[in-house]
Amino acid sequence: MNNRFIHVEPDILNPGYYLCTLLDRPAIAELLTAKRGFRTQSDVASALFLTEGAIRHYESAREIPNVNLKPRIAEFYHMSVQELFFDHIKIVRLSAAELKKVCHRWPSWLC
Repeated sequence: MNNRFIHVEPDILNPGYYLCTLLDRPAIAELLTAKRGFRTQSDVASALFLTEGAIRHYESAREIPNVNLKPRIAEFYHMSVQELFFDHIKIVRLSAAELKKVCHRWPSWLC
């Protein structure tokens, strides 16, 4: 599971549970790979002034580009940042114990 949540809030309908919003990394990776088409990862990396390893990590869902790179990548693929990254959002419901297992840091109100 992706440990980088965009937003976490208590689920008011289910006490003891939290609604966690996260990016669907596999969906983003699949879209990036599809948009690359017949170009190689090396070609895309050169065009975006990134390493081939960075492109490989994005296309294998290991990482999501940081906020500074998203506009550059979206422009390269002739898409908006919204279409490329933020149309792929999931909301999951986790108990406090489950959330603590998957988060490295959590807000003080969760403890």
